[in-house]
Amino acid sequence: MADFGWGPYAWLREADELPPYVGLNIANAKTGFYDKEFGILKILEKEFSTWVNDFENYCGKKDFNWKKFNDVGLSLSEKLKIIVGKKYNVEYHKPMEDPNYNNNSIIIVE
Repeated sequence: MADFGWGPYAWLREADELPPYVGLNIANAKTGFYDKEFGILKILEKEFSTWVNDFENYCGKKDFNWKKFNDVGLSLSEKLKIIVGKKYNVEYHKPMEDPNYNNNSIIIVE
């Protein structure tokens, strides 16, 4: 999920903690993933960084393409799932700033 600040984009939540709680922030545009145990490739961290920076810089603009933004976010989440495999569940959360946001804005990535 994209958020404001240092470009946060990934959180770690315990299995018994349910949405809307998102958990502890574990990755942002400035530092990437805080723990190398996740095995995230630098190129994927760069892609997430570009994606979240687009959110921070342009989401308030009237012509911001939310569909494209969410499609890219979901694609990045799918790449992340391939890397972390069955060890972690991956969810994509559409930002609340998206005019099409609703309570069904969480997508489980398989």
